[in-house]
Amino acid sequence: MCSYFFLKLRIQIINCCSQFGKMKTLISDFKTIFFSSVSTKGRNYRLNELIFRQGDPAHYIFVIEEGRVKLERYTIEGRRVVMHTAKAGESLAEAALFSEVYHCNAIATLPSQLLLFPKQEVLQRLSGTPQMTMKYLSLLSSQVRNLRTRLELTNILSARERILQFILLSVNPDTGETTLNGALKDLAAEIGLAHETFYRELKKLEKEGIIERSDNRIKIKSIPSNMIEII
Repeated sequence: MCSYFFLKLRIQIINCCSQFGKMKTLISDFKTIFFSSVSTKGRNYRLNELIFRQGDPAHYIFVIEEGRVKLERYTIEGRRVVMHTAKAGESLAEAALFSEVYHCNAIATLPSQLLLFPKQEVLQRLSGTPQMTMKYLSLLSSQVRNLRTRLELTNILSARERILQFILLSVNPDTGETTLNGALKDLAAEIGLAHETFYRELKKLEKEGIIERSDNRIKIKSIPSNMIEII
């Protein structure tokens, strides 16, 4: 097993190379960029209420004030794919700015309060304010890097290593802890694993003393030396 110092160093390197730890701050900037110049309205959603459906006309961009929203879509084979679980401070459906329809389903997984930004007003502000456009392009660029990191994650063949890497990308480097955002079943789908496999491998990591779990909190305790090269 690696030492605590080495473990902390590995976490810091991984976090610096990814955007996971920075996404909440960056995505919150959508509200900062547009709130004062675009008319908005708030709306509350019940647990499991559908916010928009894949194929619905795209009229709004959303920012989560409170709660949590799951983004999912279905493939042509009918398989459900969880794209992301967004929490308070994050924005949703930015791609709708340049699309007539939404490309996924958005479902409130907690009672949630959202701000709705009219798509046409946002486009008008972007077309007339170069400085605002540059800020928004920077935001989208960060999201692309985050998506690339997620795609790299799903390319890890070993379920065990994929789960451990997923945790490492999320943890605070000072404490080695993270809080899982969403149901385990949805997190499994988000990283491309069957939920049975996710549960089983998570339990093994806990039993081996690699992680420590308490409800939805996970703490990295150590990393096996034969996995350090992979991670």
